[in-house]
Amino acid sequence: MVTIDVTVPGTSSAVGRRALHRALGDDLRLYVMTIDKRHERISFRVEVMSRTVDQVIGALTSSLEQATVGRVRATTIKRLQNA
Repeated sequence: MVTIDVTVPGTSSAVGRRALHRALGDDLRLYVMTIDKRHERISFRVEVMSRTVDQVIGALTSSLEQATVGRVRATTIKRLQNA
């Protein structure tokens, strides 16, 4: 799983959500962190399953030219198998 903080221009979280879904597909979770109406930008925490950090950053940079990418973390989730 890749967790990444992304800031996009705008004051409507719905517009930002749609842009992030177009860039990354439906296999993600989005959390609004801040809405800065004064500077017209919204920060999201995005969690994407089944993609690498390179794939996520590549999708964001090719689709959202005015986005600012912040902190990025990759986490491996291990599933327990019944013995």
